[in-house]
Amino acid sequence: MAMDNLISLPEPVKYNKPNANCVQIPTKKKPINTTFKRLTFNHSSIRRIQLIPVLCQKDLALWRELIEEYHYIGMPNLFGAQMKYLVYGGKDIEPTVGLLKGLSRRSSNGVSQSIYSTIDRGDQLLATIGFSSSAWKLQSRDRFIGWNDAERSENLKLVVNNARFLILPWIKFPNLASRILGSVARQIPFDWEAKYHYKPVLLETFVQIDRFRGTCYRAANWIHVGRTKGYSLYNKYKKKSPTKNVYVYPLCNDFRKKLCGEDAPF
Repeated sequence: MAMDNLISLPEPVKYNKPNANCVQIPTKKKPINTTFKRLTFNHSSIRRIQLIPVLCQKDLALWRELIEEYHYIGMPNLFGAQMKYLVYGGKDIEPTVGLLKGLSRRSSNGVSQSIYSTIDRGDQLLATIGFSSSAWKLQSRDRFIGWNDAERSENLKLVVNNARFLILPWIKFPNLASRILGSVARQIPFDWEAKYHYKPVLLETFVQIDRFRGTCYRAANWIHVGRTKGYSLYNKYKKKSPTKNVYVYPLCNDFRKKLCGEDAPF
């Protein structure tokens, strides 16, 4: 709800272990490391983008650490149905589109998903990206889709939210963000189906207007459909919720038909 501007939450407070008096003492968040050495790449050095779904604890720990350390929101916990990726780059690397679906079939026959961790990865970790359940109700998105309340309740699971996107701050690579967005749009329907047994038909995301211009989403052909209202359901938080631009990306041509029902007038 906080990510969707429905409520605003205070800054998270971390606690250490209780002391001898059973009192938990708050600990400050670790400062962001800004002393890294920048790495510059071009299309000859990184010819392919590889999206590795986060399946094992080692990958999950890395994904969470990077989001917590370098993403402006932090909060690595996503809610509802979700898919996280580590994004690698290299010259000649194995594609991962459809690989999770094949692994899912093999896992049903007793083959461990740890096989997936043995795939040859690109030479350079470039980014992390994460998807989660969509916002329950969003005026601009719902107007763009054209569904009613009953259709939204029935088919909301077919809309997936791009909740986190982080290009590692030491990576310099022209058009990398839009290139990743293009790759993930081709791959996530297959991975989501392998994990949850249905394909999403629409992606959504929120871009905070006082921080970002949304250039990479527009370059990747995401559609700007409006803005959030900039307030929450709770009056006392009205001035604390940032306004965000809302972008969507159809994953198939007949997305409205699938979201609104077979008889939708489109």
